[in-house]
Amino acid sequence: MGARSNVCVRSKDDNHEIYLYSHWDGPDLALIFREALARGKDYWADPPYLTRIIFSEMIRNEVNELTGYGISNYLTDNEYNIIYVDTDSQTVSIGDEVFTFEEFIDLDDNTLIRLM
Repeated sequence: MGARSNVCVRSKDDNHEIYLYSHWDGPDLALIFREALARGKDYWADPPYLTRIIFSEMIRNEVNELTGYGISNYLTDNEYNIIYVDTDSQTVSIGDEVFTFEEFIDLDDNTLIRLM
């Protein structure tokens, strides 16, 4: 069981991706990601820092746990729409929807959960 979901951060070349995996967050990962994106606004153009900010927000309450979250250069396990983050164009894609970073942080909770 679980509610497996992922954020994929892309930069410069689609062959270079980092997947941030959550075993339990499911549709709530979009809410967590929105908070990270808003908090990391000064680092939107800095992929390494932004990726770390996103993952830190994901593991905020689980930092010492040994399971539940992971980092990979490939998609592992997934049950929900993947949140694709393009740091070059500063856009977020979920399913068929594409948003600028600014637009994404303004989305309400219900919309984010529906997108997942």
